[in-house]
Amino acid sequence: MIFNIKFSSANDELKFKPYSGLVKFFIESNKLEKLFDDFFLNFNFSPGKVQRNNFLDKKSNEMVYFSQTDEPSVIFIKKFTIDKKFTSDSFRNYFAGLIPSLTRKKLNEIHIVVPSFFDYKDSFENEKHLLQSILEGIQLGNYTFHKYKA
Repeated sequence: MIFNIKFSSANDELKFKPYSGLVKFFIESNKLEKLFDDFFLNFNFSPGKVQRNNFLDKKSNEMVYFSQTDEPSVIFIKKFTIDKKFTSDSFRNYFAGLIPSLTRKKLNEIHIVVPSFFDYKDSFENEKHLLQSILEGIQLGNYTFHKYKA
């Protein structure tokens, strides 16, 4: 295991400790620009124009924002397009790749804004299935095998 993982639910108001991260998901839509801007406005953060425009571009689907002044220290933003390519494995695969990359970020904790089941209802049987795919991805990303390493 890479990290000691503790899961807990929180209310809508997150309290960030030093060296914390946040994971947030967006869906590609005609409201994306406003949702993106409102999200950063809530934190009083302002991504640069280039970073903002790159994320909002149809070809881009990820962004990592580093805060210079406040917490969370790092915000991981992932954009999904709900189409035939999106499956219940999408969250699992994302977290399986994200978790190992966190070792280089030196974060003490990560908060995940769990997406609304309503937005993804066509891809998951129920809310439990959505949460399960996220937790499985975290567990997969956290697994290491060191038996034969010297």
